Amino acid sequence: MPGTPLEARRWRAGRGGAVLQPGLQEMCAAQRRALREQVRALLASHVDGRPAPTSALQAVNDAMTRVPTIPLLRWDQAHGLHRGDLWPSPGRHHRV
Repeated sequence: MPGTPLEARRWRAGRGGAVLQPGLQEMCAAQRRALREQVRALLASHVDGRPAPTSALQAVNDAMTRVPTIPLLRWDQAHGLHRGDLWPSPGRHHRV
């Protein structure tokens, strides 16, 4: 397994994988770290029984809209944290 970013790029390239330039690679890593923090905030609020932070819902939903087959996350007093439909339809909720 590669131990450095340069070794990782060479390893991916040797297997036909996409090779990211170092600056782009760091930008992607920063985006993953930021999303991970938002997911942690969302899950912590769920575990603690608190309303989901709007910024965390927005960040996760923004990421999920890049994959249009994933239902968006919603939070409301009646249902708590749940998945909404791909296209909103009244009365349908999927528990997380």
